[in-house]
Amino acid sequence: MKLFSLATAGLVTGSLVAASAQAGTVTLTNDDTITGTVTSQTDAGVTVEHPDLGTLNLDAAQVAGVELDESDPIYVEPPAPDFFWGWDKTLSAGVNGSDGNTDSLSIYAAFNTGYEDDTDRWAFNARLFYGEEDSVNTRNEWQANLTKDWLFPGEDHFFFTTLKYENDRFTGWEERTSGYVGVGYDVVKKENYNMIARLGVGGSYEAGVINEFTAELLLGVEGNWAIDSRSSFNYYTFFYPSLDPAFEDFRNTTGAAYVVAIDKGDGLSLRIGAENEYNSAAAAGTEKNDLKYFLALVYDF
Repeated sequence: MKLFSLATAGLVTGSLVAASAQAGTVTLTNDDTITGTVTSQTDAGVTVEHPDLGTLNLDAAQVAGVELDESDPIYVEPPAPDFFWGWDKTLSAGVNGSDGNTDSLSIYAAFNTGYEDDTDRWAFNARLFYGEEDSVNTRNEWQANLTKDWLFPGEDHFFFTTLKYENDRFTGWEERTSGYVGVGYDVVKKENYNMIARLGVGGSYEAGVINEFTAELLLGVEGNWAIDSRSSFNYYTFFYPSLDPAFEDFRNTTGAAYVVAIDKGDGLSLRIGAENEYNSAAAAGTEKNDLKYFLALVYDF
């Protein structure tokens, strides 16, 4: 028998080829063991075919070691890849309301996923804010954001591009699409804390009541602090000054959230946070500040 740690196996073998596998035993970090056919072994995790449990996709953080049989590999059909295999994924949902002098309902939902290796970093999130008061719609907003970073091993700087779509019925615009390219810098990069700065150029196009394109800069910072094994705090602030006319108007989006695990190991946690968007050129009849806050249950999968 041969015993490999997950990291060593990833460096030496890369991964088991897609069409071959070996019998083996996987030891988890909680000392449990799983015996079956190891069909894939990479830096991201291990895939095991178990006779009773079926296909098991284990993240690298769950695996303490892999013990492979010395016998020749056996042929198996390659398993179909899971949704966003190797990506961190969370699903959040929160609902609150009242029934009395005023009937109100508020819904918040979000999906976040991300991936990082030596050369690439991806982040995608989608969010929905919906509200009613006395059966009248008071908030109906959803948005999606995709950011891609090109990393350079051993360097703190990187290049990025980010795209964002927003739909909001209660603003001077109904749809806004924005995109930027630029350079970023890892200001702080520690095991439990990181801070990233970004500088880019691009613009936003607002459609609906007014159809208008605005050339803009992007300047901002974002960070995450792993307070302990159960809780974390993240924040961001981004400024979007207009370029035509230069710096006459600007937008700012600032947000923060605190996350705490309900029961370590089950993937459930609570998230409490807030976000404020300021628009110096808000349409007449609308507020320059748009504050949103939420309390949500989060499932990490």
